[in-house]
Amino acid sequence: MSGSALFILVTCPLWLMATAFAQSIAPVTAQLGVSGACYELKSSWLSNWGNLAGYWTLNETAAGTAPSSTDFADSSMGATNHGTANGTLTFNSAGRLGRAAVFDGSTAYVNVGSSIFDSQTAGSLSAWVNFPSKPAFGISHSIFSSASTTNSNSIVSMQLYGNSGSDTRLRITTRTLNNAVLGSTSLATNKWHHVVFTASGSAWKVYVNGRPESLTVVGSNTGGWFNQEVSGTMTYTLGVVPRSTGRISYFNGSLDD
Repeated sequence: MSGSALFILVTCPLWLMATAFAQSIAPVTAQLGVSGACYELKSSWLSNWGNLAGYWTLNETAAGTAPSSTDFADSSMGATNHGTANGTLTFNSAGRLGRAAVFDGSTAYVNVGSSIFDSQTAGSLSAWVNFPSKPAFGISHSIFSSASTTNSNSIVSMQLYGNSGSDTRLRITTRTLNNAVLGSTSLATNKWHHVVFTASGSAWKVYVNGRPESLTVVGSNTGGWFNQEVSGTMTYTLGVVPRSTGRISYFNGSLDD
């Protein structure tokens, strides 16, 4: 593993999290615990994750149960990016690990703040996703996004994309499709999939269920992290793209850590 990379892609992956790196990213494979076992991130491990920028377990049983009267606790080292639930979002549903949050595809999203990645130039995102129906061709369902509060064309989104009516893939897109990468795995409905997005500052990579994806590139694979691709003040969200002219690409399904 080169440099001081901190991201670990586990064979039985773990959490909806956001990490930021000062140097190069070098995902590796590691097994935690017994073969086939999965665990949520434990508080005793946090000292090894000093660059963990956000960690949302989505385990809350109802709105308003997280610290400081917010809706979803950020359990990272800083633990300041608590999320606020909006729209029709179902709490306390069965998840891949513990509980999950269910997004209705038309109104539900979680606002997790405006300054998570302001000073980083590389990082990663990971989540468990489960969706009941495939997006139509050309339609996207956002897992995690950021957008400028003033420029509607300045966005970054990790999303499920309808490559055809029967083919749903993981996609990273920026600047309203000027640059995007599309994964190679067709994801099945009503199953949990672990998805990962990494940005090194020079190239994006995506992983599905622990395996690297072959990428179809639209425009160019710039590899830019959020503050490199989005201009000005940003809003970060789970479950929607928060464009300044109106929210788009609502996620339809369940998200877990």
